[in-house]
Amino acid sequence: MTAALLALAREQGAGPRAEAPPCDVAAVAEELVERYRALFRAKPVALRLEVRARPQLAADRAVLSMVLGNLLRNALGFTQEGEVALRIEPDALEVHDTGPGIARAIGRHGGDLFRPYVRGRDSDGAGLGLSLVQRLCARQGWRIWLADRPGGGTIARLLFGGP
Repeated sequence: MTAALLALAREQGAGPRAEAPPCDVAAVAEELVERYRALFRAKPVALRLEVRARPQLAADRAVLSMVLGNLLRNALGFTQEGEVALRIEPDALEVHDTGPGIARAIGRHGGDLFRPYVRGRDSDGAGLGLSLVQRLCARQGWRIWLADRPGGGTIARLLFGGP
């Protein structure tokens, strides 16, 4: 979270951004999956990576790592058993989990999880992670959304660029 705040602060006062060197989305995903696989090894949750494409983004690798790391951490944190799958597409990535889903996690009056201090019922976080993720994505020209997964769980979709 500190790194995300620092990245936003650096960009706040900066002039035009210099073009970042190409960032291999799949390589960042592979590193994070290995890290989280080790951290959550005692939990009965399978973590899968499906690389269907290897997009190269003109984006800061640290920002992509923060965004994707938050999505994986949330999926693994809220999934008690089952699976978390990270899928890399040519223009997007998706994190699917078999956790409780968005509607059940926040309840009828839960609000928008991308707003600061809004968090799921079972969350022990401060409610800032997804708010920071959304701001980082907006600065990169990415779009992000969450939805209930048919059959249970959540889908987080990050679309690189586009309208």
